[in-house]
Amino acid sequence: MIRSYNSNRSFFNKIHAKIGKSTYNDIVPKVVNNAKYNKKYFHEGNSIKDLRLFNREGKNAIVIGAGPSLRRNNQLKVLKENSKKFILIACDGSLFYLLSNKIVPDIVLTFDPHPTRIIRWFGDKKLNKKKLSKDDYFARQDLEIKFNNEISTNNKIIELFDRYAEKLKIALCTSSSKSVVQRLVNSKTNIYWWNPFLDDPAKKNSITKKIL
Repeated sequence: MIRSYNSNRSFFNKIHAKIGKSTYNDIVPKVVNNAKYNKKYFHEGNSIKDLRLFNREGKNAIVIGAGPSLRRNNQLKVLKENSKKFILIACDGSLFYLLSNKIVPDIVLTFDPHPTRIIRWFGDKKLNKKKLSKDDYFARQDLEIKFNNEISTNNKIIELFDRYAEKLKIALCTSSSKSVVQRLVNSKTNIYWWNPFLDDPAKKNSITKKIL
C-alpha cells in the first residue's frame, strides 16, 4: 500500500507524539524527585536571576555544545581568539574539552536528570569497573570521544574540574541528579540554581508550578 504525503505526515506526527509523551512520562518523575531532594542544597548556591547583570558590557555569546566536531574541526583557535570578546556558555559535555585546553567558560549549563551518567562530565570519584559493566553509554557515545577510555579520562576530568572548580559558574538545574549536585557542592564551585519548565505553570495542577 502506498500512503499519500498527507497520510504519511499524519502517521509520523502520531508516532512523534507517542514518543514525546513516553519521554515526558519517563523524565517527569525523575525531575520532581530530584528537585525535592535538592532543596536541602539551595542555600549552597545562588539564584539564576543573579546572573542577569553578568553581561554588563552587552557582549554576544558563543554556546559550546558537546560533539565530535569540537575535536574533529579543532575549534581551539576560534575559541581562544574570541574568549575575551564573547561570553562562553558551555554545555556540561564540552567542559572536559575546554578545561583540557585551558579555556575556562563563563557559564556551564547542566540539567539532565539521569542518575549516573551526567556526573561523568564533572568527574565521578566513585567510578569503578563494576559501574562500567552495568552501563556502556560512554564506551559507545561520540559526544566526547576521549571518554571512550573511561577510567583514564575520568581521572583526568576529576583533576581538571577540581583545579578549576572555584573559577567556574555552574547554571545548575533543580532537576539534576543527586550525584551531580553533591559533586558540585563539595567542589565549592559557584552554583546558580534554575527550575525547568515541564508544562504551563499557569495551568491548574501544573507540575512546573509544584517545583518552583
